[in-house]
Amino acid sequence: MPEQIAREQMLASGLSPWQAEGTIELYDWIRHDAADTVTSSVRDLVGQDARPIEDWLSEMRAAFLAPSTDLPRSAW
Repeated sequence: MPEQIAREQMLASGLSPWQAEGTIELYDWIRHDAADTVTSSVRDLVGQDARPIEDWLSEMRAAFLAPSTDLPRSAW
């Protein structure tokens, strides 16, 4: 989506100008591969290598399809 259209849609949905600009900046940063850096942070913190999000999503699929009924409802 062109940046200007994205900005217009974010503003029309109620985001403030600084939120829209921040979101545009974030996606620009990601688009330019800034999120591709691999660090040792996960290994340093939890003692094992990070794994692909697809693995985690596969393991958690059931929780997304049938959320636990004993948890409070989300405010979202």
